Amino acid sequence: MKDRNLEALRREHKSKFKARNTSSVKNQRERGGATLEQTKEEARKEKQGEKQLGVKSGWKSKTLRTRKKGNVKFLVTALASLVLLSLVLLLIYRFLSNMGTHDRSIDQISWESSQENIASAYVADSSSEWEVSDQEESASSASSADKEPENMTWTFEDVLALHVSSPGQGASEQLSLTAEEIAERYGKASSGSVAKDGEEKALYLFYLSSGGGQIVKLYFNLIGDQYRLNTIRGEGLTSQSQSSHSDLWTEEDFQDFTVDKSAPSKNLQAVLERFGVPQVINKSADYKNQTTVYIKYKLKDGRYLYLEFVLSPTGDYELTRKSVY
Repeated sequence: MKDRNLEALRREHKSKFKARNTSSVKNQRERGGATLEQTKEEARKEKQGEKQLGVKSGWKSKTLRTRKKGNVKFLVTALASLVLLSLVLLLIYRFLSNMGTHDRSIDQISWESSQENIASAYVADSSSEWEVSDQEESASSASSADKEPENMTWTFEDVLALHVSSPGQGASEQLSLTAEEIAERYGKASSGSVAKDGEEKALYLFYLSSGGGQIVKLYFNLIGDQYRLNTIRGEGLTSQSQSSHSDLWTEEDFQDFTVDKSAPSKNLQAVLERFGVPQVINKSADYKNQTTVYIKYKLKDGRYLYLEFVLSPTGDYELTRKSVY
């Protein structure tokens, strides 16, 4: 009896232990299944998030590429417009420049053709209009003997006495002789020419002696509607009162004539009385209407002594510059 009870207790205990193990395993399985499902759900959500993130990233990349393409297109369009505008402006500039050149050419042609008759009115032979440069004057003077006026009446005193006018001088001030008055007083010139000195209209007249040793050049500015004397230059002229020029002077002979404000002023008349008539005399008026005279003496060694004088309020020509070259 006791053995049967013990056996019953063993079976009961075994069945309880088996039921407890079965329940534990079942619970573990249930918990494991729940964890697995949760893990799968999380993995699914993670994949879905990655897909959404990929979609968003792709959209942003596409938007960025679209913006970049738009910016490049805008820059290309702006650059093309700028180049086109530059070409248009260049064409307009060339067109206007060509018009200006054309107008200047027409103006110059009309000027030369109209002024040719003006110069011929003061020239003995109207077919012999020509111009002498400083370098060519010696060679050209000898070959131009057939172009000379009937009488070479110019003297050193004539050049020194003539009044010269500045281009900016007012009409109320004392004006120099006109080209017409010069031709009436000294005869028609050997040659003449007209030109534009910058924006100013100018007339040149030249007088040559038969041997070519005496030359007078006159330069006229157009003041108002008349050509008036501005500059006159004489070379190799004779004097009615002064001794003839000499080329035996030295630089030391002129040492008393210095440009020194503290020393007594040396005027032109004192130089002429001591050294006679110079080889060259030039008289002109600047834009301030200041009259200047310069003379040149040829020295024994072949150089030239240059003396410049300015007309003072007292009427004397005072020495302002001295040089040797």
